[in-house]
Amino acid sequence: MDGNGRTARLVLNLLLFQHGFPSAVILHANRRQYYRVLAQADAGKLAPLANLVGRAVDQSLGLSLGAAVAQPARAARSEQWLPLAQAAQGTPHSQGYLSLLAWRGRIEATKRGRVWYTTQRAVEAYRRSVEKQKNT
Repeated sequence: MDGNGRTARLVLNLLLFQHGFPSAVILHANRRQYYRVLAQADAGKLAPLANLVGRAVDQSLGLSLGAAVAQPARAARSEQWLPLAQAAQGTPHSQGYLSLLAWRGRIEATKRGRVWYTTQRAVEAYRRSVEKQKNT
């Protein structure tokens, strides 16, 4: 009775892997939403399912990248991972602007769940790169 759903999710993840994406883990907490968007997809409305899978892939990617850039236990203050709201304090940049930079890969950052993190060193490196561009 339960095998079809598991098999479908395995095939989904196989297709994602074949195209260079991380797995899409549909959390138990999202089960009702998953069933709802599956029913919508059966009726021809595919966008909600694509969005759910996309968010699951994004979360998996964030976990993988976060593990790859783990913070040492005794990092210097400038090397500590901070939520963007905290990292923006004392800078001319807003949290939203830093989020855009992180999303575009312009600033070293990692995403944990729905929250982006960066370091003071990364914000300063971005500021210096902008200054350098202005002077050239």
